[in-house]
Amino acid sequence: MKALFGFFLLLGVLAALGFFILSKSSPPSVIPVKTQTGQLPTESFSIANPPTESLKGLVSGMKGTIMWESRVATAPATISTLKEVSQGELLNTGKNGAISLVFSNLAAIEEKSNSSLSIVQTLPSNLVFSQSKGDIVYEKNGDSPLSVRVADGVLLVENGRFEVAVDEKKDQVTIDALQGSAKFGFEDENNVSQVFDIKAGKKFLFDGPSKTGDFIGG
Repeated sequence: MKALFGFFLLLGVLAALGFFILSKSSPPSVIPVKTQTGQLPTESFSIANPPTESLKGLVSGMKGTIMWESRVATAPATISTLKEVSQGELLNTGKNGAISLVFSNLAAIEEKSNSSLSIVQTLPSNLVFSQSKGDIVYEKNGDSPLSVRVADGVLLVENGRFEVAVDEKKDQVTIDALQGSAKFGFEDENNVSQVFDIKAGKKFLFDGPSKTGDFIGG
């Protein structure tokens, strides 16, 4: 929970700057604001249920081994059928598994084998995902921001399709711009923010141990 909060804090800071860079700041204090009637507004929160305004991800295709973790589960469980996914859930694929998701007309995701996808936020105004391993293709179709937390960086897809591959052994991330444009931001070893514009046809490699990144393959 603390890691996810830090991630949202990161998105807020970089929205002000125009970029998305990873932040390690401590969570700020929350100050309640009174309404005109002098009463503090109440807000219901359910661990079991996602926000009512959040979008469902419809499963457009799946095969092989799929492991799904609900909002209240402590570990993923293997499933044979799945119609939709919600904010706060986790999807893992086995060595022969794959699953495709569609979020309204805003985004589409293709999770390939041996991958892990956390569905962090699916509000219509902001789609946020987290990828810890494997190979996943993200496609942005609408106007809402689509961002992916991967390794120690954040990928902001501006438009188009991007394939993100995580090499767990080397602690490296390869971003392949299949279509469109995106920004990838991170902090280097000196805690200096670095932001790269990734255009269609380009490949970008981020190295976790050295906290460096650069374009590869010409």
